[in-house]
Amino acid sequence: MGHTSFDNFARLARSDLSNTTRAGRLSKQAATVADIVEDIAAKLTLESSDCLLEIGCGPGDLLLALSSRIASATGNDHPDVLANLEKRVTNGRIDTIAGNFMECAPNGTFSKILIYSVIQYLKDQAEVVAFIDKALGLLKPDGILLIGDIPNRDRKRRFMESETGRQFHKAWLLDSGDEADPFDGLPVDTDLVAIDDAFTMSLLLSLRQKGYESYAVPQPLELPFSRTREDIVIRGLRG
Repeated sequence: MGHTSFDNFARLARSDLSNTTRAGRLSKQAATVADIVEDIAAKLTLESSDCLLEIGCGPGDLLLALSSRIASATGNDHPDVLANLEKRVTNGRIDTIAGNFMECAPNGTFSKILIYSVIQYLKDQAEVVAFIDKALGLLKPDGILLIGDIPNRDRKRRFMESETGRQFHKAWLLDSGDEADPFDGLPVDTDLVAIDDAFTMSLLLSLRQKGYESYAVPQPLELPFSRTREDIVIRGLRG
């Protein structure tokens, strides 16, 4: 993750905002977290024996909910961000790994790995590939890695050019009212990857050439950005 974005999430973590807003979402989206959790659990095919790693776990809205369904859970993020997660853990079921994922060395392997609303904060396509490769190195044979909530510029453009998209945008602006974007007033990260159809397709092809089964899958319509974002599911190499 780019250092500007990484530090911005730390700044949010130190604020008095809600955990939903600290995660980079609008407060009105708190009600959708349960739907996101169910979608993730289905795409990862979570089982009670699973050990899960969430890279970029934020204050833990997703990881806390998922941890009750599995054998073990580990979250990785900025130390200041993890401090908020650790305050919320009451059952001792979540371990933490502090630091930028590209600069730390997690121990062990995991049957399921989650990277949710993270890769858009990497600096370029090469770093995205390196980030995913590193995560796959921590995946158990036949495990599943979910890269979730990926903003696709082409997907957004197609939606916004449609009548449904224009009506949705109008309603969104009215519904948002005066709520500010959580990142307003923070340093702008100008060094971010561009994700579009071409890159998504090239990423899937690259993964398949490495031997991984990989698929781009849609989000349920009840998720906040389902019309402009998508997920990638990757199954690890068989043992």
